[in-house]
Amino acid sequence: MCQAIKKINAVIQNQSTALNLGGLGLEEIPSRITELKQLKKLWLHSNNLKEIRHINQLPSLQELYLYDNQIEEIKGLENLPALTKIDLSDNQISELPHSILDKGLPIFWSLPKDENDSKGIYLKNNPCKTPPPEIIRRGNDAIGTYFKELDKSDRLLNEVKVILIGDGGAGKTSVVRRLLGQGFDPEEKQTHGIKISDEIFPIESNDLKVNFWDFGGQEIMHSTHQFFLTKRCLYLLVLDSRKDEKAEYWLKYVRSFGGDSPVLIVINKTDENAVFDLNRKFLNQKYSNIKGYYHVSCKEEKNSGLQSLKTDLLEYLWNLELREAVFPANWFKVKDYFQEMRQDYISYPEYQNICKENGVYELDSQNILLGFLNDLGIIFKALC
Repeated sequence: MCQAIKKINAVIQNQSTALNLGGLGLEEIPSRITELKQLKKLWLHSNNLKEIRHINQLPSLQELYLYDNQIEEIKGLENLPALTKIDLSDNQISELPHSILDKGLPIFWSLPKDENDSKGIYLKNNPCKTPPPEIIRRGNDAIGTYFKELDKSDRLLNEVKVILIGDGGAGKTSVVRRLLGQGFDPEEKQTHGIKISDEIFPIESNDLKVNFWDFGGQEIMHSTHQFFLTKRCLYLLVLDSRKDEKAEYWLKYVRSFGGDSPVLIVINKTDENAVFDLNRKFLNQKYSNIKGYYHVSCKEEKNSGLQSLKTDLLEYLWNLELREAVFPANWFKVKDYFQEMRQDYISYPEYQNICKENGVYELDSQNILLGFLNDLGIIFKALC
């Protein structure tokens, strides 16, 4: 803090219009900063700030750099008349205030390649839920539409998707059955194509709906996986402990099509080979999205490792960003319609008509919702 005060004093003395307080370990903004009524550029990046108190008293401020902090709340910035650039990347902002649109600045998720004279508000790497990143990426019009929809009614999505991958015969279907409380079937046939099932899990007085997508592991199916693997979900990689399994092959698949989605590695059939394990140190260094390893046996009723897997799985699912997305009421109507629909496929214009019949009229809202439904595993968005 002493170093920050010295820099503020120097700005006052020299009547400077720029102040750099980045990387000083600040936990709060010094109150003396309010004396700098002429300040135009302010760097507060790479500190430990949780709030932006005092900044709204700098009427001449044009550029504000707050990236790499712990800021959760940004109300008040819209009241700074001269402000044209705000970098809020890498913070803890989960909710944008409606009033941020009143500022009239374009809102972006990512920083542009050329940052010179780039006006706007930047929000990359924040845990945004209201609105979610998919909407922020579409810009101010989509954000405004989303807020209008929310004003009617809203609630948390509380729905997620789990994708099971692994070679044929690894026991993916048996793992799902056991997670759903069903018994082991020694005559279970290998899955050809995709088997989809869902279940409601009560967590913290809420009902969490989980859509399980069980992929056939035959090599001939691998080329089709890319059309169904999505981001913002959780992957269960099921390996057969009796074989020299190719874990990295599947982890590369997830990285290519699922981004940084979390992965739980399930080493199955340990009743037949209890000593099998992977080079965890190597895999963890290369794939930071691996969240855990589990030795399980679907045959065994006790000490099978399945309860530990289920407990951790539900915890990770509960903390997925997609689960915490806030859906407008009309979006839920469209989602419910497709969950009950018995048709195998419909055209995009038919989809739009269903949206309109349920009160989702804006094209931006329809397209964003389509992406959400695809990520949830409720529909498959074909690219034609």
